[in-house]
Amino acid sequence: MIKLPNNCRIGNISVFPKNWDKPKADIKLEWRINYRFFDYASGNKKQIKKMGMNDLHTLKERQAATQSLIEDELALLKAGYNPILNKQVLPIEENPNVPTERTPFCHALDLAFQSLDREKGTKKDINSVLKYVKEAAGKIKIDRVPISLIQVSKIKKRDIRAIFDYLAKKRGWSNNTYNFYRSHLMMIFKELSELDAVESNIPRELSKKQVIKSKRLVLTDDQRHAVKEKIINKNYRFWLFINMFFHSGARITEFSRLKVSDVNLDMQTAVFFIKKRKQWVREIKPIKDIALPFWREYLEGYQNGELFVISKNLYPGQTSISPNQITRRWRRWIKEDEELNICADFYSLKHLNTDEVSAQIGLEKAQKLNSHTSTRTTRIYAINEAAREMEIIKRVGNEF
Repeated sequence: MIKLPNNCRIGNISVFPKNWDKPKADIKLEWRINYRFFDYASGNKKQIKKMGMNDLHTLKERQAATQSLIEDELALLKAGYNPILNKQVLPIEENPNVPTERTPFCHALDLAFQSLDREKGTKKDINSVLKYVKEAAGKIKIDRVPISLIQVSKIKKRDIRAIFDYLAKKRGWSNNTYNFYRSHLMMIFKELSELDAVESNIPRELSKKQVIKSKRLVLTDDQRHAVKEKIINKNYRFWLFINMFFHSGARITEFSRLKVSDVNLDMQTAVFFIKKRKQWVREIKPIKDIALPFWREYLEGYQNGELFVISKNLYPGQTSISPNQITRRWRRWIKEDEELNICADFYSLKHLNTDEVSAQIGLEKAQKLNSHTSTRTTRIYAINEAAREMEIIKRVGNEF
């Protein structure tokens, strides 16, 4: 008997024909390996038969495949694979809802994801990343065991690198995509580290790929006029919201949490709740004079402070709409209009406003509007700030 995890066991693995490893073994026969599996938890037992060598037509190839099949099967069984249930079974003594050092890799990813506290959009991205990571982990074997079944505490850099290399080749990754997967898997490993399932954040130890950042695509003056001409006549509520968002310095996700009671039109302020480093922060943003008429018209007649500002059809309502609905509106009304010929996305409006605020009253004021913790982040949005600084330097008249 061979002892396995969860007090399961198997009898000795046998091969038909018995002389399979001898020079006179008959390859005209149908070869197979057999063993009896005993499931301690259920009390069930089952005769297991495996065949995967009969397509090979030379004795040496078939013998090698048979030996490999035996070793692969043993490795899976010792990793906790239960052939009766056709899945890996966690050790009996462990809490199935909390990842531990011995939790299989893919199951640990799922448990960490369930306990992760992130924005809805971020969790959606992470879930997409995990889908493909788990798919690759099930196909790649390390020491004859799929990465998906390896205990999470035993995962190494080579394993994550193997997964990334597999996906990069299969899905034609760009360097940007590689960095996207790396950063989102880092969030999961940070959670696993805090739960003491792993000792370090392994994806962080892999180098980022170099990316040449292109300048953010924003609307030209002519395009802004064309958008105004179309939307003001075709989708007026969207036109009001475009102006509210453009001048606000807020993100779409922050708007989705905004309630009528958070807006004070007399004081020209809106209170946005922003998540920074897992902490909710209350940020009061000014409503510009130029934007105030749009806010007044948008909220006219709505006194119930519990209503969300952006709800169905862009009217205040009981439930907030998904931020994705805003980007889909922009795509449908603007980007898919061949006559407009506009490629800039909706979020580029935030970049455009930040840059113009920075140009008129300075980078620090733009930082305040956007609720950034440093001007370094604001510079990413103020796309022409570096050029403006160069022009200022050029005009310095310090004679020798």
